[in-house]
Amino acid sequence: MWVRIPCTSATRDKGTSTHQELSAKTLHPGTVLGDLTLLGRVRSGTKGCYNVRRRWRVRCTCGNILTIPQHYLVRNPHPRRNCGKCKATLKTKFRREYRIWTMMRRRCTNPTHVAYKYYGGRGIKVCDEWMSFESGFDEFIEHIGPAPSEDHSVDRIDVNGDYEPGNVKWATALEQAKNTRQYLRKHSKFKYPIGQPPEGTE
Repeated sequence: MWVRIPCTSATRDKGTSTHQELSAKTLHPGTVLGDLTLLGRVRSGTKGCYNVRRRWRVRCTCGNILTIPQHYLVRNPHPRRNCGKCKATLKTKFRREYRIWTMMRRRCTNPTHVAYKYYGGRGIKVCDEWMSFESGFDEFIEHIGPAPSEDHSVDRIDVNGDYEPGNVKWATALEQAKNTRQYLRKHSKFKYPIGQPPEGTE
């Protein structure tokens, strides 16, 4: 017999179901909790507290089968309602790159950001397709790809240009230090104000 525990969008995403609905007594093979279907109990382990030792084998709607402690299924708030993997997005897959993208946008748009005067204050912008909160990061990571290592961060090829396709790359701190306005001016055979290269030298 298949039994579905009432689960609205609120209970699935935010875990606001009542404890009575999620009581351990209501759980048995075939019970459906959000995207999870209980397949059967798993022999209790010997480590951890009692609530964690009692576990269930479950199947997610994406086909993934895993073992979850019973406590995670009935806890209130935020009960477990999916395997986690099927809900993954580019933002969760590339967490560090997402933070870099977020800070890239902030230093170009937020006057209170500590580095705004070096970016947005100089007129440096993020292109419209990367500024979108809904799809900007997806477009950004599709263009530049994942960072080669944790030592790499986003850098502009042309230090006076915007964050836009064709003008960004992953670079280490040393590589970025050699691509600053001060460094380029110091090591250039031409002497000109920062940000104002003479005609014909670009």
